[in-house]
Amino acid sequence: MCGNEEAMAEKAKQEFLECDHEQLKSKFKLNSDSDNLYIHFLTETYAISKTTGDVVKRSTGEAAEHDVMMAIFDMLLNSKASPVLPELSGTWATLSTLGGIIGASHAARLHTNDIIAPFVDKVPEFTRVCEQLEGIKQTKGDVSYILPLFDFFPVWVQFYDADDEFPATLQFYYDSNAKNFVFFETLFYCTSYMQKLFADML
Repeated sequence: MCGNEEAMAEKAKQEFLECDHEQLKSKFKLNSDSDNLYIHFLTETYAISKTTGDVVKRSTGEAAEHDVMMAIFDMLLNSKASPVLPELSGTWATLSTLGGIIGASHAARLHTNDIIAPFVDKVPEFTRVCEQLEGIKQTKGDVSYILPLFDFFPVWVQFYDADDEFPATLQFYYDSNAKNFVFFETLFYCTSYMQKLFADML
């Protein structure tokens, strides 16, 4: 698995290095300098080297986690043939819906009791996390926020705590045009990453 991750990372880096970086900067409205492009993903701004393709946290210089790096590259490269950013539809869809029949079975793995357990009876703490991530509060759910996964690509996080009749549920909604931006697999791994991040931040 490790070797496969390294091969995937190297392939993505090479593809990035062959891109028109000025076009990427303009298309995604990124900051840049002579050495790097900068992109914000959830809690961090990441620097992407124009000469090596390495992705590091701007604040510390620490290498990006594999899932974060691949999400960034997928976002930048998936629609590279177009100089214009895909459009958001303004309608929301679950990960299961976006994944189709096969994807739905994968998405179900993100809704097990073990994954949701850290959030049960933690509504104030989860609310604080979403506020810290500059989420926009929504009315549906015990905790319900639209968060900037990327500055231009939102995710709607919706949590209902357990009660006497129903178990707790944690759902992630993406724009129905999300797969014009990234592959379904990237949405899956981003969702898994957010679940772990939120649990750690509680």
